[in-house]
Order: sequence, then structure tokens, then C-alpha cells
Amino acid sequence: MTDKKFPSISHSWTQQYDGWDQMSRMNAKVDTFNELARIDFLEQEIQEMNAYPDAEKIINRIQKKVDKP
Repeated sequence: MTDKKFPSISHSWTQQYDGWDQMSRMNAKVDTFNELARIDFLEQEIQEMNAYPDAEKIINRIQKKVDKP
């Protein structure tokens, strides 16, 4: 690339992509796979729950406040 004001000066610039080598891509794939497996596990656990004690406590607390005059 030549500068129009200074035609004798030429410059260029290239963005470096550190960490985008083969090993980093493999690590990213493994991390993604592990995260998806974790999400699947948690979803299965939630689907198998019969009750949600924390949510029930919050609802009961809200209902008690609403019921009080």
C-alpha cells in the first residue's frame, strides 16, 4: 500500500491470530463437547425432578406476604 502524500513510503499490516493453531481448535472442540454433555446431564436431572423445593419456598414466601393485610 502506497501513501498518496508520500509515494516513496510503502506499508502494510496483517492481523495476527495467536492461538488459532490446530491444538487450540481441538481444545475448543473438546470444551464445546464437554459443555454440551454437561447441559444434557443437567437437563436430564431437571426433567427427573418431582419437586422444586427452592421454587416452592419462594412461592410460599410470596403468597404469605400477599395474604397478609
